[in-house]
Amino acid sequence: MFCEHRCQNNCHGLTPCNETGACTGKTEIACPCGIRKQEVRCLASSTNPEPARTELKCDDECLRQERNRRLAAALNIDPATHTNDHVPYSDETLAIFRETPNWCETQEREFRVFSQSPSEIRIRYKPMPNNQRRFLHVLAEDYGLESKSEDTEPYRYVLVYKGPRFVSAPSKTIAQCVKIRKAQETAAAAAAIASVSSSLLIAVGAAFLLL
Repeated sequence: MFCEHRCQNNCHGLTPCNETGACTGKTEIACPCGIRKQEVRCLASSTNPEPARTELKCDDECLRQERNRRLAAALNIDPATHTNDHVPYSDETLAIFRETPNWCETQEREFRVFSQSPSEIRIRYKPMPNNQRRFLHVLAEDYGLESKSEDTEPYRYVLVYKGPRFVSAPSKTIAQCVKIRKAQETAAAAAAIASVSSSLLIAVGAAFLLL
């Protein structure tokens, strides 16, 4: 084929491939820094070798990672060995996950499969209690997906669908982020204790000097 994809027509023997039609294969576009990526239709042809494609712009996460890269370079830190402790989920998502991890992991797997499927546009869930519907809504927000509840109790259900905000699923799982957040809280608590201890030592030392 004129592009990097295989010819999609039925075998036509030794005759040349017809490349006048737009290629229906998938290709990947990226934002200027290369962090955000998205699959789109190729659409290349012999008459249009470089078709216009939607421009993928950098977002806040790109800017954050670029700042981290510059800081790592300034401090001579190897990003490959440095732990990325960014948590892309809300505190509410993490809290609900801690209460019912098995059920939440099942929903998260379905979200990831849905996010990676180019043909699926929306998911309609069966009716469920309010607390479970709440988890679907907050997780959809974390993913950049749209969600809404329909119908009245006890038949109220959730619709999750892809809108203009959606790019891709978070790179980390919720379980990974729960561990990261716990480590962050432990480190913060230890730092607070160390700060209080240091203040007490200074106060005791000052008291002795006054004796």
